Amino acid sequence: MTVLTTIGYGHFVPHTWGGKLFTIFYGFFGIPLCFFNLVVIGEKMGRAFNFVLVKCNCIRGKRLRLFQKVIILVLVGQLVFFFLPSLIIQQIEQTWSYLDAYYFIFVTIATIGFGDLVAGKNAESGGIFSHAYRVSFYLWCLFGISYITLIIHTIVESLQKKSDQWEKNISEAIARKRSHRFAEEPEIVEPKLKTRGSQRFGRCWNSKDKSPVPYDHAEQSEL
Repeated sequence: MTVLTTIGYGHFVPHTWGGKLFTIFYGFFGIPLCFFNLVVIGEKMGRAFNFVLVKCNCIRGKRLRLFQKVIILVLVGQLVFFFLPSLIIQQIEQTWSYLDAYYFIFVTIATIGFGDLVAGKNAESGGIFSHAYRVSFYLWCLFGISYITLIIHTIVESLQKKSDQWEKNISEAIARKRSHRFAEEPEIVEPKLKTRGSQRFGRCWNSKDKSPVPYDHAEQSEL
Protein backbone atom coordinates (compact mmCIF):
# COMPACT_ATOMS: atom_id res chain seq x y z
CA MET A 1 0.00 0.00 0.00
CA THR A 2 2.79 2.44 0.84
CA VAL A 3 4.50 1.64 -2.47
CA LEU A 4 1.45 1.99 -4.71
CA THR A 5 0.26 5.22 -3.10
CA THR A 6 3.84 6.60 -2.95
CA ILE A 7 3.42 7.35 0.76
CA GLY A 8 6.60 5.49 1.71
CA TYR A 9 6.73 5.71 5.50
CA GLY A 10 10.10 3.97 5.54
CA HIS A 11 9.35 1.64 8.46
CA PHE A 12 8.98 -1.40 6.17
CA VAL A 13 11.66 -1.68 3.47
CA PRO A 14 13.22 -4.52 1.45
CA HIS A 15 16.71 -5.67 2.40
CA THR A 16 17.46 -8.44 -0.12
CA TRP A 17 18.29 -7.93 -3.79
CA GLY A 18 15.22 -9.94 -4.80
CA GLY A 19 12.95 -7.77 -2.69
CA LYS A 20 14.46 -4.62 -4.12
CA LEU A 21 13.99 -5.82 -7.71
CA PHE A 22 10.43 -6.83 -6.95
CA THR A 23 9.75 -3.40 -5.44
CA ILE A 24 11.10 -1.69 -8.57
CA PHE A 25 8.95 -3.67 -11.01
CA TYR A 26 5.96 -3.65 -8.67
CA GLY A 27 6.08 0.12 -8.30
CA PHE A 28 6.84 0.75 -11.97
CA PHE A 29 3.66 -0.98 -13.13
CA GLY A 30 1.54 -0.64 -10.01
CA ILE A 31 1.82 3.08 -9.29
CA PRO A 32 0.24 4.26 -12.61
CA LEU A 33 -2.58 1.74 -12.24
CA CYS A 34 -3.13 2.78 -8.63
CA PHE A 35 -3.34 6.47 -9.49
CA PHE A 36 -5.66 5.70 -12.39
CA ASN A 37 -7.98 3.93 -9.97
CA LEU A 38 -7.71 6.81 -7.51
CA VAL A 39 -8.71 9.29 -10.22
CA VAL A 40 -11.68 7.11 -11.21
CA ILE A 41 -12.78 6.81 -7.59
CA GLY A 42 -12.42 10.57 -7.17
CA GLU A 43 -14.63 11.19 -10.22
CA LYS A 44 -17.27 8.81 -8.85
CA MET A 45 -17.14 10.61 -5.51
CA GLY A 46 -17.53 13.95 -7.29
CA ARG A 47 -20.58 12.77 -9.22
CA ALA A 48 -22.17 11.42 -6.06
CA PHE A 49 -21.38 14.67 -4.27
CA ASN A 50 -22.96 16.75 -7.06
CA PHE A 51 -26.02 14.48 -7.05
CA VAL A 52 -26.51 14.97 -3.31
CA LEU A 53 -26.10 18.74 -3.64
CA VAL A 54 -28.66 18.92 -6.43
CA LYS A 55 -31.16 16.77 -4.55
CA CYS A 56 -30.73 18.74 -1.36
CA ASN A 57 -30.90 22.04 -3.27
CA CYS A 58 -27.83 23.25 -1.40
CA ILE A 59 -26.48 25.34 -4.27
CA ARG A 60 -28.28 28.52 -5.22
CA GLY A 61 -27.20 31.16 -7.68
CA LYS A 62 -24.89 30.84 -10.66
CA ARG A 63 -22.07 33.11 -9.55
CA LEU A 64 -21.58 31.49 -6.14
CA ARG A 65 -22.13 27.93 -7.33
CA LEU A 66 -18.48 27.01 -7.69
CA PHE A 67 -17.50 28.77 -4.46
CA GLN A 68 -20.27 27.03 -2.53
CA LYS A 69 -19.34 23.67 -4.03
CA VAL A 70 -15.69 23.97 -2.99
CA ILE A 71 -16.59 25.13 0.53
CA ILE A 72 -19.06 22.29 1.10
CA LEU A 73 -16.65 19.77 -0.39
CA VAL A 74 -13.84 20.90 1.90
CA LEU A 75 -16.04 20.91 5.01
CA VAL A 76 -17.46 17.46 4.33
CA GLY A 77 -14.02 16.08 3.52
CA GLN A 78 -12.53 17.54 6.70
CA LEU A 79 -15.25 15.88 8.75
CA VAL A 80 -15.17 12.47 7.05
CA PHE A 81 -11.45 12.08 6.28
CA PHE A 82 -9.74 14.18 8.96
CA PHE A 83 -11.65 15.01 12.16
CA LEU A 84 -13.46 11.70 12.76
CA PRO A 85 -10.52 9.45 11.77
CA SER A 86 -8.21 11.51 13.98
CA LEU A 87 -10.52 10.93 16.91
CA ILE A 88 -10.68 7.19 16.24
CA ILE A 89 -6.93 6.83 15.80
CA GLN A 90 -6.30 8.80 18.97
CA GLN A 91 -8.42 6.28 20.90
CA ILE A 92 -6.64 3.30 19.36
CA GLU A 93 -3.09 4.69 19.48
CA GLN A 94 -3.13 5.51 23.15
CA THR A 95 0.22 7.27 23.16
CA TRP A 96 -0.86 9.78 20.52
CA SER A 97 -2.51 13.12 21.06
CA TYR A 98 -5.26 14.45 18.83
CA LEU A 99 -2.73 16.71 17.11
CA ASP A 100 -0.47 13.71 16.44
CA ALA A 101 -3.38 11.80 14.92
CA TYR A 102 -4.44 14.72 12.74
CA TYR A 103 -0.83 15.29 11.70
CA PHE A 104 -0.46 11.62 10.76
CA ILE A 105 -3.65 11.72 8.70
CA PHE A 106 -2.59 14.81 6.79
CA VAL A 107 0.89 13.42 6.09
CA THR A 108 -0.67 10.16 4.89
CA ILE A 109 -3.40 11.59 2.64
CA ALA A 110 -1.00 14.14 1.16
CA THR A 111 1.38 11.21 0.43
CA ILE A 112 4.21 12.97 2.25
CA GLY A 113 4.91 9.99 4.48
CA PHE A 114 7.62 11.15 6.89
CA GLY A 115 7.40 7.91 8.81
CA ASP A 116 7.82 9.39 12.29
CA LEU A 117 4.25 8.32 13.13
CA VAL A 118 2.72 5.16 11.66
CA ALA A 119 -0.69 3.83 12.67
CA GLY A 120 -0.87 0.16 13.60
CA LYS A 121 2.89 -0.15 13.94
CA ASN A 122 2.62 -1.62 17.43
CA ALA A 123 -0.39 -3.80 16.65
CA GLU A 124 1.57 -6.99 16.03
CA SER A 125 -0.67 -9.39 17.92
CA GLY A 126 -2.30 -10.69 14.75
CA GLY A 127 -5.77 -10.75 16.25
CA ILE A 128 -9.06 -9.98 14.55
CA PHE A 129 -9.00 -6.41 15.79
CA SER A 130 -5.50 -5.84 14.40
CA HIS A 131 -6.46 -7.14 10.92
CA ALA A 132 -9.71 -5.17 10.89
CA TYR A 133 -7.83 -2.04 11.95
CA ARG A 134 -5.32 -2.39 9.13
CA VAL A 135 -7.95 -3.16 6.49
CA SER A 136 -9.96 -0.13 7.61
CA PHE A 137 -6.82 1.98 7.48
CA TYR A 138 -6.07 0.85 3.90
CA LEU A 139 -9.62 1.63 2.77
CA TRP A 140 -9.43 5.01 4.44
CA CYS A 141 -6.15 5.73 2.63
CA LEU A 142 -7.72 4.74 -0.68
CA PHE A 143 -10.73 7.02 -0.35
CA GLY A 144 -8.76 9.77 1.38
CA ILE A 145 -6.25 10.10 -1.44
CA SER A 146 -9.14 9.94 -3.93
CA TYR A 147 -10.70 12.85 -2.04
CA ILE A 148 -7.48 14.85 -2.47
CA THR A 149 -7.50 14.10 -6.21
CA LEU A 150 -11.14 15.25 -6.31
CA ILE A 151 -10.21 18.56 -4.67
CA ILE A 152 -7.34 19.08 -7.11
CA HIS A 153 -9.54 18.16 -10.08
CA THR A 154 -12.25 20.60 -8.96
CA ILE A 155 -9.78 23.46 -8.58
CA VAL A 156 -8.09 22.75 -11.91
CA GLU A 157 -11.46 22.46 -13.68
CA SER A 158 -12.64 25.79 -12.26
CA LEU A 159 -9.40 27.51 -13.29
CA GLN A 160 -9.68 25.99 -16.78
CA LYS A 161 -13.23 27.28 -17.15
CA LYS A 162 -12.13 30.74 -16.05
CA SER A 163 -9.24 30.68 -18.51
CA ASP A 164 -11.51 29.59 -21.37
CA GLN A 165 -14.01 32.32 -20.50
CA TRP A 166 -11.30 35.01 -20.42
CA GLU A 167 -9.91 33.79 -23.75
CA LYS A 168 -13.39 33.86 -25.26
CA ASN A 169 -14.03 37.40 -24.00
CA ILE A 170 -10.71 38.62 -25.36
CA SER A 171 -11.38 37.03 -28.77
CA GLU A 172 -14.84 38.59 -28.94
CA ALA A 173 -13.46 42.01 -27.98
CA ILE A 174 -10.79 41.80 -30.70
CA ALA A 175 -13.40 40.71 -33.27
CA ARG A 176 -15.73 43.61 -32.35
CA LYS A 177 -12.86 46.07 -32.60
CA ARG A 178 -11.89 44.82 -36.03
CA SER A 179 -15.47 44.90 -37.33
CA HIS A 180 -15.93 48.45 -36.03
CA ARG A 181 -12.70 49.58 -37.72
CA PHE A 182 -13.67 48.04 -41.06
CA ALA A 183 -17.14 49.61 -40.86
CA GLU A 184 -15.61 53.10 -40.52
CA GLU A 185 -13.34 52.74 -43.57
CA PRO A 186 -14.83 54.33 -46.79
CA GLU A 187 -15.61 52.06 -49.70
CA ILE A 188 -13.12 52.43 -52.57
CA VAL A 189 -14.74 52.36 -56.03
CA GLU A 190 -12.42 51.43 -58.86
CA PRO A 191 -13.02 53.33 -62.16
CA LYS A 192 -13.76 51.47 -65.38
CA LEU A 193 -10.75 51.51 -67.63
CA LYS A 194 -10.34 50.63 -71.31
CA THR A 195 -7.00 49.19 -72.20
CA ARG A 196 -5.29 48.91 -75.56
CA GLY A 197 -5.93 45.24 -75.60
CA SER A 198 -9.64 45.78 -75.15
CA GLN A 199 -9.71 48.34 -78.01
CA ARG A 200 -7.85 45.98 -80.27
CA PHE A 201 -10.20 43.09 -79.75
CA GLY A 202 -13.31 45.26 -79.45
CA ARG A 203 -13.80 44.66 -75.72
CA CYS A 204 -13.06 46.34 -72.41
CA TRP A 205 -12.82 44.97 -68.91
CA ASN A 206 -15.18 45.62 -66.03
CA SER A 207 -13.02 46.41 -62.97
CA LYS A 208 -15.54 45.04 -60.46
CA ASP A 209 -16.14 41.51 -61.69
CA LYS A 210 -13.14 41.37 -64.08
CA SER A 211 -15.36 40.24 -66.96
CA PRO A 212 -15.13 41.57 -70.58
CA VAL A 213 -17.94 43.80 -71.87
CA PRO A 214 -18.71 44.75 -75.53
CA TYR A 215 -16.84 47.70 -77.03
CA ASP A 216 -18.45 49.86 -79.76
CA HIS A 217 -15.97 51.07 -82.47
CA ALA A 218 -18.62 53.33 -84.05
CA GLU A 219 -19.14 55.17 -80.75
CA GLN A 220 -15.36 55.61 -80.46
CA SER A 221 -15.10 57.08 -84.03
CA GLU A 222 -17.85 59.61 -83.32
CA LEU A 223 -15.95 60.76 -80.25
